[in-house]
Amino acid sequence: MGIIFKTHGAFSGNLTTELFSNILQPALNSTEKQKTKFGLFVMDDMVEFLGPDLLGPHYITVAREIIKFCNHPVAAVRQAASYGIGIMAEKAGAHFSNISNDCLMGLKLAIEF
Repeated sequence: MGIIFKTHGAFSGNLTTELFSNILQPALNSTEKQKTKFGLFVMDDMVEFLGPDLLGPHYITVAREIIKFCNHPVAAVRQAASYGIGIMAEKAGAHFSNISNDCLMGLKLAIEF
């Protein structure tokens, strides 16, 4: 997914809509670690390669989904969420100010876990 977002981001609007509707929500709501990690990896790729400009109103939704996994009992899931926060801080520019406090609270939870 990351390669598609990286090379064809401007053309992936329908793909992101389909991912949200049919793949990401079931993966993130799963109790299986691998499915949860898959969902986080896809969302990490979204914030890295599509960013707030191409994700539009979905950006905040994706950001909040990533942040909520900072308190997950599985270390690999917390790591993927923390990575996503780092990518958002690096790539979101001025849009990061809208979610920076939530990101810091998420990282605090991950560290304290």
